[in-house]
Amino acid sequence: MSNLPELLTIAAQQSSHGLIVLDESLSVVFWNDWMAKSSGIAAEHCLGKSLNDIFADPIAPRLLHALEDAVTRGQSAVLSPAFTPSPLPLAHPSHHVLRMKQKVAITAFRSEEVHYCLLDVTDVSLAANREIKLREQTELLNRTLNKLSHILDGVSEAVLSTSVDGYVVQTANKVAESMFGMPVQSLVGAALGELVADLPEHQAAKTVVLETETRYGCGENQKSGFLSITVNSQDKFDVLTWVIKDISALKNTEQTLIEARKMAEDASNQKSRFLANMSHEIRTPLNGILGMSDLLWATTLDGEQQEYTEMIRKSGETLLAIINDILDFSKIESDKIDFQIVDFSLTDWLEDVIGLVRPQAHFKGLEIGYHLDFPRGARVKGDPLRIRQVLFNLLSNGIKFTNRGGVFVRLSIDIGLDERAWMYVEVEDTGIGIDKSRQDELFQPFVQIDGSSTRRFGGTGLGLAISKRLIELMGGEVGLNSALDEGSRFFFKIPVESLQFTQIARPPIATEGLHVLVLSGHPFAARHLENMLAGWDLKATLLSSLDALDAAEKGALPDRFQLVFLDCDERNIEVLAKLRERPSFQDTRFVLLRQVALAQTASQEGTGDPNVVFVHKPLKSSVLTPLLTGIQTPAGSKPKRAKSPSGSRYVEVHVLVVEDNTVNQKVISRILTKAGFHVSIAENGEVALSMLADQGFDLVLMDCQMPIMDGYEATEKIREMFRESSIRVPIIALTASAMAGDRERCLRAGMDDYLTKPVKQEALFKMINEWIDPMLRNADGGTSEP
Repeated sequence: MSNLPELLTIAAQQSSHGLIVLDESLSVVFWNDWMAKSSGIAAEHCLGKSLNDIFADPIAPRLLHALEDAVTRGQSAVLSPAFTPSPLPLAHPSHHVLRMKQKVAITAFRSEEVHYCLLDVTDVSLAANREIKLREQTELLNRTLNKLSHILDGVSEAVLSTSVDGYVVQTANKVAESMFGMPVQSLVGAALGELVADLPEHQAAKTVVLETETRYGCGENQKSGFLSITVNSQDKFDVLTWVIKDISALKNTEQTLIEARKMAEDASNQKSRFLANMSHEIRTPLNGILGMSDLLWATTLDGEQQEYTEMIRKSGETLLAIINDILDFSKIESDKIDFQIVDFSLTDWLEDVIGLVRPQAHFKGLEIGYHLDFPRGARVKGDPLRIRQVLFNLLSNGIKFTNRGGVFVRLSIDIGLDERAWMYVEVEDTGIGIDKSRQDELFQPFVQIDGSSTRRFGGTGLGLAISKRLIELMGGEVGLNSALDEGSRFFFKIPVESLQFTQIARPPIATEGLHVLVLSGHPFAARHLENMLAGWDLKATLLSSLDALDAAEKGALPDRFQLVFLDCDERNIEVLAKLRERPSFQDTRFVLLRQVALAQTASQEGTGDPNVVFVHKPLKSSVLTPLLTGIQTPAGSKPKRAKSPSGSRYVEVHVLVVEDNTVNQKVISRILTKAGFHVSIAENGEVALSMLADQGFDLVLMDCQMPIMDGYEATEKIREMFRESSIRVPIIALTASAMAGDRERCLRAGMDDYLTKPVKQEALFKMINEWIDPMLRNADGGTSEP
């Protein structure tokens, strides 16, 4: 189908006669090569023009009259060469000063009520038989036109052929007539650029197929269309075939989808703004509730008051956890989670996570421990915060659904067949377990295994869904093994980068011949201590009780133990006293492992014995080193113990708290003042600027949303104020803004770090210690036990 216009053009161009087609306005529609060669005027300069406009010399009047009769009355004619002047001012082929003798046959024809005429110009000065040949070629041309017309009228798309220059329409089918709303006669000779918007450029001398979306039609009848262009190039001319397919319905559907998407994006943005405002408005008073409850807990309270205060604190922490779950789920749902790949120590990372949930476990009387299947100096590259979030969720769930026993973590590193390092984490608990029929639902959002109104355990049902999605985004997998009333084992693995090992300082003692006894009735605690001691090449004897020690066969145990670990409870305080009476334990170092939530009795802390040391469960590697070192101290001298934070170390530190909420002003200032800091308050950024200009501060805690001048603007002005100064005062954002991008916005404004409300005292002091003078931080010469 696409070659038929080409056949028509080839047949006419190869004619040995001159062929001219004029429309009813006597404008040239076709001008073949013979005419171009004989006249010296190319076809592109003739199309759409009258003969008088083409030739400089006048046209013979008899030709003009005959042409007028042909297009108005449909009358054909033959102009004899016997008369002068010749019809057309063409030069003689041999004698250019003479005019060519011509026989001009004028054939009138109609197409769709439009009159055309075909001029057959024969050079009778060269050959007499040109007239016969011209007649034959004209008949062939007409037959080709009829065949082409029938074929093109049978397709479902509009098909047009145009010239290369100007894209003038040469042929068009019936579909083009209905599509453009104008007859074919009007289409032929029209410029396609007036009918189709944004025409693409063709490539000359090549066969090219292009597809593009555009508009076609005129005025109010314009529609969307899909334009397909085929360019076929021959030796001396190109024919462009245009196939237009109507996709108006598709465009309407597409526009509907675009509008629907915009509405969805607007709704999503509104949801994000609502969540941000909700988070900020709830976190601000929550900071006061949790801060004041912590301060109240540290005062002298009777048992009932302590119970009420603890209920307030737990309720506030539960509300905070719900807010965090909702925000995290929203970030994951909108693909706004960012991962920060950094180098970190696996041991330190795990012990930090355990430290976060340790009070929660100990408050319920549960044991919590861990096992490392690699050397303690292992470091990897990954996102420690996001991985910590996953492990924290799994540990919190294990503690929530466990009433007796404990929770245990196993951390290992495997190298796969592809040489990639994989971090593998297991969390085992002795809780209520999960029925196998319900396990597939567990990682779905807002799903809880017990969703009844009488359920015992609260929560949003988002924690595991968030964890699963985070692991998947990091390229890992998550799963579980569990049975009802038999506990659960959750596990996940994620790829990590750049596994390497650093040398860890060992205690300056010879471990050979050093015997360690672990008396613990809980397998999780015993497994943890065994793994910890094995890291220093120490083989421990694990026994569940004093009775088990007494029942051991003679010779099966060492004659003397240099180090003994005991659970710190009333029963083992008695065991300690009994062991100390035995000669084989006279110089033994006793380590009593206590839970964080366990009240410290006078009998526990008042022994005054340097060989009795109290530490928190689970034992950390950083605490084990001084314990082992202490064994080597001379008898009777007190081993060096870690110092607790003292307010005196902060007495020279002047902190400016920029906060508009009066409750939060009191909470933060009271926390800092009790730790020994000198504290000043500014209720907005403008006041803070004035105070900083008048006096020096070592640290600024900056709220972000405040009246008159917010924290962002205040920070920028502070940085500008001290641009020329050699001293840069650390500014830490202390804000209730906890959405994606809030931290980055604070750092861009010039702040140095970022904490979200409600803030925990441990997190606040840890960050302050990172920014105050290192000499001041090391003034105690030791590290506080967490």
